[in-house]
Amino acid sequence: MSSELCVFLDGERVGALAQTRRGNTTFTYDDRYRLDSRSTPLSLSMPLSRSQHPSQVVTAFLQGLLTDSPTKLAELAAPNNADHAHSEAGYRAVFQSRRRPGRKDHSAAAGQAAVKRSGVKPEALL
Repeated sequence: MSSELCVFLDGERVGALAQTRRGNTTFTYDDRYRLDSRSTPLSLSMPLSRSQHPSQVVTAFLQGLLTDSPTKLAELAAPNNADHAHSEAGYRAVFQSRRRPGRKDHSAAAGQAAVKRSGVKPEALL
């Protein structure tokens, strides 16, 4: 059993994060996105040449998005009822916290990723 979050870049679905009950987190690019010559990878450590990326690579990428401050990590996780920032809710909070500041509609800035549960359209992120 695993939890899945869809990943969007500039409003386009690029793939999905999946986390098992044991905490292993993988990322899989959608083939449509991965095979499009205009697509860019989420990270240089997660090239489009591979469809799926293992937990070690994905966790390092996600941790690179997090603050080093334990206090800030707790603040990110708290509104999502996360026990710690390295949970599904914590990862979602990280991406959502990277929205353009000062905008009432909280639209994601160009080139920024957004994460949402499966079945949620990207417009729902705005």
